[in-house]
Amino acid sequence: MSADRWQKPLRSRDARMGLDPVNLSLLTTMPPSGGGGTRSSLDRLRDALEDAGCSTQTTRTTHVQAQCPVHEDGTPSLSIDWKHGVQGGHVLLLCHGCGARANEVAPALGLSMPELFDDYEQRPTARPRPRVVSSRVPLPRTAQSKPAALGRVVETYPYTDEAGVVLYEVHRFDPKDFRPRRPDSQGGWLNGLGDVRRVIYRLPEIKAAVGRGDVVAIFEGEADVHAAVKLGIEATTNASGARNFPEQAAAEVFTIARDVRVVLDQDAAGYARGVQLHRLLTAVGATVHLLLPVPTHKGADFRDHLAAGHSVDELVPVSVDALAVLAARTER
Repeated sequence: MSADRWQKPLRSRDARMGLDPVNLSLLTTMPPSGGGGTRSSLDRLRDALEDAGCSTQTTRTTHVQAQCPVHEDGTPSLSIDWKHGVQGGHVLLLCHGCGARANEVAPALGLSMPELFDDYEQRPTARPRPRVVSSRVPLPRTAQSKPAALGRVVETYPYTDEAGVVLYEVHRFDPKDFRPRRPDSQGGWLNGLGDVRRVIYRLPEIKAAVGRGDVVAIFEGEADVHAAVKLGIEATTNASGARNFPEQAAAEVFTIARDVRVVLDQDAAGYARGVQLHRLLTAVGATVHLLLPVPTHKGADFRDHLAAGHSVDELVPVSVDALAVLAARTER
């Protein structure tokens, strides 16, 4: 996009989001990212996986890789991340083999969704969870643990390398769901991402734009990217959700980026994404501006912003400190 699209000065409007000095003082009492809680939810999930015969690998104190109990998983493809929140922490689940998320993995292990939070034991409705024990790996499928049937494919988003060769693609389904797949060596496809190189969406176009010194924008989701491209914006995103931006892409693409606009969704994942991307991109020398849509309802995104009659220039600038507070407030 032309650099004059967003030329007017960007002033933080944290007050618009209800952030005053008292609220910002929360930052001084928040534990550092990746620690500070009991992590009982992570321990509970790891125990359930091992009880079910699924092997686990603890790669750091807040991350575990495990065999997925939802599908026949030869190698650990289930990623488990513990995240801190204002009232304790919780775990995030994503299987890179079959695309299963918490609402599929938890029932397969005999866990309820509240048990994925650290404060489960303190809740008055907490009950001892049933142990699910299997003599084989992985856990056999049951009517309870089978993923919901997918609808029809309505969009396919290809992720390519610099030469335009497809590394993987993401199917968007109706009802709304997303599943990745990657080419095999025989002209077919394998579900999930496996160990394929993670890249940003529209990589060749974004590298060219950065090389020209153009403003580039990072959105959350391919549909928002397409809406932005129609407006002449050089836009990109990543697969696998708000919290899974490929860290190596920061150094590969944005080292010489003069101006990166990060447009976030109005929810906890979006706010946390802003904090993460600000850290990753400024670390490699990029100039980063964080922006929110004018609509403030939960989950509001760039398309909601446009549908409400707002222009690109009306996106709301927000500071990284304010986003950290918003993420902490809405984590639960």
